[in-house]
Amino acid sequence: MLREGFISILFIFGKLFKYLTELYFSLLFRNPDLSVGKNFELFVFSRNDRIGDAIVTLPFLLALKKKGIEFKVLSSKENDWVLRPFVKTQVVENRELSLLKKIFLLILGIFFGILRRRNAKKSRLKVFFDLKGDYFLSRFFSKREYFCVHCKNLLLNTLHSDYVLDDFYSSFGKKQLIEKYLSFFEKMGVSLDIEEFPEEIEKFIRKNHNSEIDKLLEELDNFIIVFVGNKKFRNFDPIQWKEIIEKGIIYEGNILVVDDPSKRNLSFLERTLQGNNVLFLEKTYSLWDLMYLAIFSKWVVGVDGGGFNFLQMPTNAFEILFYTDVHTWKPYSNNKYILERRFTNNVCLISSETSQRKVKKVLFVNDDEKVLYEKLELENRNIKEKLVETILQYKIKLD
Repeated sequence: MLREGFISILFIFGKLFKYLTELYFSLLFRNPDLSVGKNFELFVFSRNDRIGDAIVTLPFLLALKKKGIEFKVLSSKENDWVLRPFVKTQVVENRELSLLKKIFLLILGIFFGILRRRNAKKSRLKVFFDLKGDYFLSRFFSKREYFCVHCKNLLLNTLHSDYVLDDFYSSFGKKQLIEKYLSFFEKMGVSLDIEEFPEEIEKFIRKNHNSEIDKLLEELDNFIIVFVGNKKFRNFDPIQWKEIIEKGIIYEGNILVVDDPSKRNLSFLERTLQGNNVLFLEKTYSLWDLMYLAIFSKWVVGVDGGGFNFLQMPTNAFEILFYTDVHTWKPYSNNKYILERRFTNNVCLISSETSQRKVKKVLFVNDDEKVLYEKLELENRNIKEKLVETILQYKIKLD
């Protein structure tokens, strides 16, 4: 109870801070004229974070590539393998600020951001597009006469910002991540055609996948994938997964259970799961191989995370969101999501059919406070239990 009370207080301050910063940015950074953007010669994107962020961003980057826009991506050691086969990358160090330095820069940003805004040079021909919220890279490129655009901004980068996206928060957001990025190019008068599952990715995995997957597919028929991997705080425990697979998922074909390399849940599930239609992989495959496998599956079911974001891209997907913001992190679709059902305990199900005729469903607890558990990497048993209860009562019906 004490922790929940602290989270509630923190949430109130967070929402108040959000409204104040939105007002601040609306007065200082909502540049009404981006026609100069048509003269930009180079974009540098920061994506030096995790594999999930990289694969979610990749359809946007490939749309830029298809448009002939010159750019490169600053990647991390962890996610460069995701981006390098498709776009120009440069691995950079992922440096984090201490809490005290964040507070110091926050104060500086509030009082001195106006000076930066007044002196913004809109004639710059190169752009640093900060997708991550990286203060060190922002400072570096600002000093090198780049036009600096920011997303995921908490006023820390105000001293180095020339433009801030309208929907700049990754929490409490209003738009899906790719939609946020598209808004900047739309204001430049540049239209991008986003493929939810880009043809270039499909060609890559069909050409480079492990041939053992083809042999496996000869034995598999009419199957779905249940991906049980994720960070521990943002995942069901093995017993909950067992209940969901045995009693919560309604599917007449085979259910292939797949874990991430940690295999945190897999050994228990292999020993205890009942049902002749429940199958397991005999070895560990790369995420590219699993994405290839997912092309032939009817559905993928799993919890939001890096591995699931790979598998959901080429097929129908049922995503379960724990703490991340649903508006920002739902699977990208060129079409709108609709509210399919509101269950008890404030649990909701939304869905969309993509332009490639794939169905994306998202089950989540409609509670804004939950994003703080994601930020603090804390577990909330109440949210997990609400989701399990809803799944077991109403079922995940796949056909």
